[in-house]
Amino acid sequence: MKHIVPDFYKAFHCKADACQHTCCRGWEIDIDNTTAVQYQAMSGAIGDALRASMVCDEEGNWQFKLSGSDERCPFLQPNGLCRLILTIGEKNLCDICTLHPRFFEVWETPSGSVELGGVGLCCEKSCELLLVSDGPLQFVNSETKETFSFAELLAYIQLPIPVAQQMYEPKASTAYGQFVLDCLAQTEPINEIWTQQIQLMQARADSLLHQMTMVIQKGLLSHWNRIYQYILYRQLGQCDTWPIDVVTAYAHMNTTFILLTYLQTGCLQEAIRSWSEQIEYDTENVAVLLDMLAYDISS
Repeated sequence: MKHIVPDFYKAFHCKADACQHTCCRGWEIDIDNTTAVQYQAMSGAIGDALRASMVCDEEGNWQFKLSGSDERCPFLQPNGLCRLILTIGEKNLCDICTLHPRFFEVWETPSGSVELGGVGLCCEKSCELLLVSDGPLQFVNSETKETFSFAELLAYIQLPIPVAQQMYEPKASTAYGQFVLDCLAQTEPINEIWTQQIQLMQARADSLLHQMTMVIQKGLLSHWNRIYQYILYRQLGQCDTWPIDVVTAYAHMNTTFILLTYLQTGCLQEAIRSWSEQIEYDTENVAVLLDMLAYDISS
């Protein structure tokens, strides 16, 4: 099977204690069955700590018990490092802790199976890598080192996205900007911070949309094709269920929302990361937006 990833994929590494938004806090941490069995049989003090920190639901799925108002993993130390990695090694982590924020999806093409991979943008290191260049997004076959532009990748997997929809063409329209904010406001919030941010952006919509128009007119959009194409790349699998026009509209809407958030906050990396945490990592919120866009396009 061919494996294709963004060209920055191999540069990814966990920032550990340097991360300001650790994935060891505020996220459910599932333990795959194989690792759960291993943890249940582990001896010594760390085995006792593991068994005391695991809970099994009615369906037989294991998770770590989170604690505190910030829902911390029981093995996240005050210094931001993982006690499990320090004591039993990274090779003994459960699957989700080993893989996150990596993602993979298999495509079947007439010439064989292709696995597309990447790193999710809820991770600040992933955002740093995406923004390290403002040049065209590039992909690489991890075995042959063959490189692809986004257009070449789409041709390779035989996904017929029109050329005009492969690039981010911003819409300097007040009506469209309001539509974007209204749609994002209908997603299920993961915390009060998201709700407050949306409300503030809606209150300042006229000012933000004016700023967006100025940015567009001045051509200050160096990173935005990369952001748009990566959001679209992450959701290419949705083209099996939704029309291509809907999936590209999803990427366009969310790129525009990130642009508006950046104009509101002044921090592009965090605008991307917080959006991904709220939308990209909640399949129900992704579905809500796709459904609204499908209705809008058909009406």
